[in-house]
Amino acid sequence: MEQLLQQIVNELKEIKNTQIESNERLIRIEKKLDAVYEQTANLTEFRTETNMKFDSLDEKMDNLQIDLNNLSVKTICNDNKIIEISRNLKNVK
Repeated sequence: MEQLLQQIVNELKEIKNTQIESNERLIRIEKKLDAVYEQTANLTEFRTETNMKFDSLDEKMDNLQIDLNNLSVKTICNDNKIIEISRNLKNVK
């Protein structure tokens, strides 16, 4: 009978040790999960900021294209005026 009680006590100690080990493992897993959550939040924030910067760059590129188009039109107009002036100068001579 005493031997049976000792076996039960030993089994309970093993169960308790296993529970302690399981709790320690669970704590480690929770810490890793917390780190993953934090990294995910940082990556999400980085992605949002990057997308905002890309949107800003797109707008700036559109504005540059408009400016370039305006300069092209002005250059064509100036070239035409130069040709007209050149013709007029030839006619004056």
